[in-house]
Amino acid sequence: QALYDLYSAGEITYEDALAHADSPNDLRLMIKLGSESSADALDTATKGLTLQDDDGMKGGW
Repeated sequence: QALYDLYSAGEITYEDALAHADSPNDLRLMIKLGSESSADALDTATKGLTLQDDDGMKGGW
């Protein structure tokens, strides 16, 4: 979170933030999602998803 805050404030570069992150992949995702509004991020993440009834599952799990 601290590296994300520093990057967002323009205090460090993207490369420096990733180089010092405990989990570069988590930081990459945080930066990507932080660059979009929450609603836009949710819309992007769920685009193309559909729900289908599975009649074979009637009667419980």
